[in-house]
Amino acid sequence: MLDISLLHNQAKSHEALDKISDFVFKKTQIGIGYNDVDNWERQGLISIGGLSKKIKGEQKKISYSQYAWIHIVKQLLFFNFNYDEIKLFKEVLFYSYSAQELYKGALAKVEELRLISEDAAKTLIEMGGKEEVINSVYLPRTALELLLVNTISDKSTTSIQFYKGMGGTMTITCNSIIQEINKSGKTNEFIELSQKPHLNIPLNKIVLDFFDTTQIIKSNEPIILYSEILTKAEVKVLSAIRNRYNKIESVEVKLKNGKLDKMFITEYKKVELETRLIEHIKNNEYLDIEIKLEKGKVSSCRNTRKIKL
Repeated sequence: MLDISLLHNQAKSHEALDKISDFVFKKTQIGIGYNDVDNWERQGLISIGGLSKKIKGEQKKISYSQYAWIHIVKQLLFFNFNYDEIKLFKEVLFYSYSAQELYKGALAKVEELRLISEDAAKTLIEMGGKEEVINSVYLPRTALELLLVNTISDKSTTSIQFYKGMGGTMTITCNSIIQEINKSGKTNEFIELSQKPHLNIPLNKIVLDFFDTTQIIKSNEPIILYSEILTKAEVKVLSAIRNRYNKIESVEVKLKNGKLDKMFITEYKKVELETRLIEHIKNNEYLDIEIKLEKGKVSSCRNTRKIKL
C-alpha cells in the first residue's frame, strides 16, 4: 500500500508516480468477482494478463492503475456504456506519454513548482536539452497513472466525465484544469459539453483504497471522497427503470426511517404461452401476478416486482 505521507502532498508527487505502477493487489483483493474480471478481459475491456506480474508460487498481482480501471469499467457497464465505447476510453487513458512529453508538461508548470521548492524548479530547468538525464528521470507513464497521481497529491476532487454515444469523448475536472479552462476563454464550450449525457466518476474514492485506512484515520487528514449527487439506493431506482419505460406501468417507492427502503415495479406484458408464467415462478422472484384471460386463454399478465433498496 502507499505511504500516507504521499496523500495531499504535491512535493512528493514524483515519489507517488514511481509507486503507481507497482503490482500490489491480488485478484481476491479488488472487490469484484473472478467471473466478471475474466469476462471483461476476454472482451478486451481490461488487460490484466498482459500487464500484471506473477511471482513464482503466488497469485498474479494487479497494479494501482489496473485496479482503478477495473472499478471504472464496473461503473461504465452499470450505466449501460457498450463495449466499443469502453474500449475507446481505455485507449485514451492507457496512452503512454514519453519521457520528453512528461518533461515538457512538468516544465509548463515550473512556476507552480517554484512555490513548493525553488531548488526543484531550478533542477527542472537545468535538465532542458539533456535527453539522457530526462529519460532517466521520467519513465513512460499512462494518462490514467498521471491522473491518479494528481488525485493523490491534490487536495481537490479529480473526476473523469465519460460521454455516452460521442465516440470515446472524455473530460477531466480538477481545480487546476478548471482554472486553465477559465484562462483559455473556453468556459462556455466546456459548459455546453457538460450538459450532454455523461457519467461523472470521481477518482478520490478509488485512490483511498491505495492506503491503509488506519493510517488515514490517525493522520487526521481531511479526505475528499467525492461529490455524491445520488445515493446508492437512488442509483438502484434509476437503473431498475432505465430503458424500460415502454414496459413499466407504475413505480412505487416506500421509505423507512426517512430512507429509501423498497420499490415496487408493475409491468404489463402480453403472454402468448403459459410457459412464460412458469418462468416467472421458477425465478423465485417476489412477484404479485394478475392474469387476464381471453376466450379461456391467457392473453396478458400484470406483475409487480419488489426490489429491496
